[in-house]
Order: sequence, then structure tokens, then C-alpha cells
Amino acid sequence: MPSYRYCRSDDIPLLVQAYNECYRVHFPDLPGMSVERFKGLLRRIDLWTSSCMIALSGDEPIAVLLATKREDETLIHAIGVRPGHQRQGHARHLLRSLSSKLANLGPPRMVAEVPRNLDAARALLEAGGYREERVYTDFLLRSPAENCEPSPLVIPVRLEELQAHGVLDSRAVRCWARSPRTLLAQAEVIRGLAVAPHERIEAWLLLEQQPKDAALRLLAFDSADARRRRIWFELLLRQARRDDSRPLRIDRVWPGELEFDLLHSCGFEAQEETLGYAAEPVAG
Repeated sequence: MPSYRYCRSDDIPLLVQAYNECYRVHFPDLPGMSVERFKGLLRRIDLWTSSCMIALSGDEPIAVLLATKREDETLIHAIGVRPGHQRQGHARHLLRSLSSKLANLGPPRMVAEVPRNLDAARALLEAGGYREERVYTDFLLRSPAENCEPSPLVIPVRLEELQAHGVLDSRAVRCWARSPRTLLAQAEVIRGLAVAPHERIEAWLLLEQQPKDAALRLLAFDSADARRRRIWFELLLRQARRDDSRPLRIDRVWPGELEFDLLHSCGFEAQEETLGYAAEPVAG
């Protein structure tokens, strides 16, 4: 009979093994998990070992669930079952166990972000009471950067400055990987630009600094001036790509965060969709 249990901090090597053998095995394009990378997720996305579970057959991991923990909600970061042990109820058991624990201890919401084409994962969540809450879309800008001079209106800006000005924690709903808390946890790899005439931030844009062989990643944009929103977005895009002609992508955009019409007008093309699910924990 398999055994199921929650994990502790000294289980990180076992969780790494379980992730690679029970989850990543189904997605070979994903980078492999390591102890170092797992510890980075603890800090960056608030992955908690006490919210993670494994199923074991003897000493062999046969299923794994990795989950985060923040004050208001828990994200199902990964759930997978080892080939040969699928369709035996292991994933359902892990989800139910986590739901029961959170019903007593909180947070009050459970969420997940699932690519639209993963039918089995979506069916698992929906059978467990999760409801589709929103649709996120990836966007890619392929057109080469334009040659332009530095703009006197645009200045470098740090995340801490945006937070101090009260503009980072906007009401816009963002996916977990680009939420303000996640961004602040990786501030060392983020470059920011702002339109700031008269020392007031009118608009800002954040980019993740990527290796030269990878596409640039746009992490967030916002503007306090709705009438000039498109003007500021185009200006910041030009300045951000002034010395870099790589494609630019932004992942999992909800239209309430950044209007799709605005992205299309600047040359972005819609790519894959991801569904955002939510559920309330149920004692079990």
C-alpha cells in the first residue's frame, strides 16, 4: 500500500527526486529540479515544504505535490504521478489532503494555473471542485527593435522605488510568477524603467535580465495616466529595447492587467493560453 505524507525542510532532496521522476518526466522540455533551484523557489514564489506532499511505494516516490503558501492563497505549483502508477487516485488523494489541511489552517483560497492543452490536469482540478476563474495569454513581440535616442523622460528605476511610491502593488491581477511579491523576491535580476517628469512616476515597465541566447521577458507595466497609457507603453518599450533586438515575451497576461488591444497595437502576437483555477479548501 502507498503511504502519503507532508514534508519537512530535510525532505528537500526527496522532493527534488520526486519532482523529476513524477512530474518533470511528463514535461521533458522543463529544466530539471535541483536542491539549489528548489531552495530558490522557497524564496521566490513562497514554496513551503510543509505544504508539499509525496506518495511513496516503499522508498520510491510515486506522486508529488508542490504548493506555495501566502497569507491569502495557496498555489498548486506542480502535481504529478510516476508513469506506471497513474489513474490509481494518487493525485486526487494529494489534492484532497491539502484541501483538508488548509480548511483548518488556511489560507482560505487554493489556486492553480494550467495550460489549456493539459486536459488531464484540468479534469483533475475540476473533479476536485476547482472552477475556472480567468484565462491568461502569452504574448510575443518578434519585430526588431527600433534605433532611437535615449529619452530625457525615461529614467532607470528600482523595484524598491516603485514600492516606495505606492505604484507597484496595484490592483491589477497578475499571475503568480509576476505578482508584486514574487517580483520583489527576485529584484536582483530585474531592470526597471520609468516615465518620471517632475519626480512623479507616470508609468513604469519591468524586464527580467535574461542570457543573450534567450528572449527578453517583460514582467509588468502600468501607468497612472489612462489617457497617455499607450504613449508611455510605446515609449518605454522603445527605450527598453534600444540596445537589444531580441524578441520580447510576456507570459500569462490577464486583460484586466494589460489590455490585449494595446499589446496587439504594439506588434505583440498572442501565443498559448493558461487557465487560472480557484477553489475553497474543504475539510475532509
